[in-house]
Amino acid sequence: MPPNAVPEPKVSILIIATRGLEKTRACLESVLATAPGSPLFEILVVDDASTDGTTGYLQSLGAGVRVLHNKSKASFSHSNNMAAKEARGEFLCLLSDDTTVTAGWLEKLLVVVEGDPTIGLAGNRHIDLKTGLIRHAGMVFNTHGKPLLLYKKQPADFWPALVNQEFQILKATCWLVRKRLYLELGGFDTDFDGGYEDIDFCLRVRQSGYKCFYIAESVIYCQPDPVSDPSDQEIRNWELFQCKWGASISPDLESFYLTPEPKPEVKVQKTTHEAPAKRSHIEERYTHVEALHAKHPLIASVLRTIIRSSISTAKLLNRRAT
Repeated sequence: MPPNAVPEPKVSILIIATRGLEKTRACLESVLATAPGSPLFEILVVDDASTDGTTGYLQSLGAGVRVLHNKSKASFSHSNNMAAKEARGEFLCLLSDDTTVTAGWLEKLLVVVEGDPTIGLAGNRHIDLKTGLIRHAGMVFNTHGKPLLLYKKQPADFWPALVNQEFQILKATCWLVRKRLYLELGGFDTDFDGGYEDIDFCLRVRQSGYKCFYIAESVIYCQPDPVSDPSDQEIRNWELFQCKWGASISPDLESFYLTPEPKPEVKVQKTTHEAPAKRSHIEERYTHVEALHAKHPLIASVLRTIIRSSISTAKLLNRRAT
C-alpha cells in the first residue's frame, strides 16, 4: 500500500436520513462515539430530500461522513440499494436512523460473521429506548405465515434472548451483510415499499445457502414505534409477500416456546405398559392461542405474554434442576 493511501474499510455503515434531524444526529453521534477515527468502517448517509436542516448538519461533519442525496423522497429499498453500490467495505451495515448504538456493537457483529463463512446476514438485540424492553431478538413466522418479533416487550436481559442462534428472518433495523451477497441478490426488492423488503431479502439469503444469524451481545437502542392502523400500502406489501412466498413459508413460532423435558435424576426401569410422552400443558395451550390470532389479536397477544412468562419460568427451573 502506498505511504499516504487510505486503507479500505472493513464495513460500510449505511444510514438513510429520513426521520428528521434530531434522530439522525443522535444516531450518528452514537456511531462516531463508539469508535472515533477507526479505520474499521466508513459511514455513508443518504440524505432523503430533507428540508429540516439535516443537509447542513451532514455537511458540518466533514470528510468523516460520505453523503449521498436523493433529489426526491425515495423508498427504503431504493436508498439502500443506491448506497450499497457506492460502499467500499467488504461488509454492509444497514442501520436505521432512529437508533443509538452501544460500545462494541459493530465489532461483536463482525467477529461472529467473519468467523463463520456460512453466515450471510446478521442482526442484533434491539432495546426500546423509552421502556427498556426488548424490541427485537429475532423474528419468526406464526401459523398464519405472518412475521412476528420474538420476545418483544420482555425484559432486556430475558435469558432466551441472550442466545446466539439462527433464524429464518431478522429485522433490518440493524444488519451486517456481506456486500458481495447483497449485490449478487440485487439488494432489496423495490416492489416492496416500506414493508416486507427485509423479510423477503432474508428468505432469499437462505435460499442462496447462507444463514441469517442473531447475535445477542451486540445491542442497540431504538426509538418507540408509532402506533397506527394498517395502511393501504402495508396491506399491498403483505399481499405481494404472500403471492411471492406464501406457499413456501415454514411457521416456526412454536419451536421457540417448547418447554424441554426435565432431565431425569434417577434411571427408571421401563415397564411394558409405559405411557407415551405427552405434550406439555403450555404447548397445548399455545396452539389454541395461535388459532385466536386472526379474529382476536389483542386477546391472543395477552395470552402469548402469559404463556411466554410461564415458559421462561419453566425453563429457568429446569436449568437450575440440571
